[in-house]
Amino acid sequence: MEIRKKKLSEILPIVKSSKVFKDPLLKVSVQFLFDNNNICYELVAPNGVGNPVDLVLKKNTLNHIAYKVSNFNFIIKKYRKLGCMPLSTPKKAVAFHGARAIFFNTIKYYS
Repeated sequence: MEIRKKKLSEILPIVKSSKVFKDPLLKVSVQFLFDNNNICYELVAPNGVGNPVDLVLKKNTLNHIAYKVSNFNFIIKKYRKLGCMPLSTPKKAVAFHGARAIFFNTIKYYS
């Protein structure tokens, strides 16, 4: 996590960071980084076998954008209709105080 934080700090003006949240349900660890405009960036690292990020992290550090939405189920249906494929089922996320989170693969969408 620390290496990825350092690398991201080389290209973005990171000024503060959260603690690292280890999430056994999502099988990832996350840390939130903030720039001088208070834009939040989320670092995600594997935290267990069968996690949704192992393959992506072999290719790059900045690998996804996260959104907080008011209608979670609607957005899942919308992204699926656009061709985005869920990498898991929705699960409660430790870093989001038990709110559900889901990861999507967008490669097909952008191909």
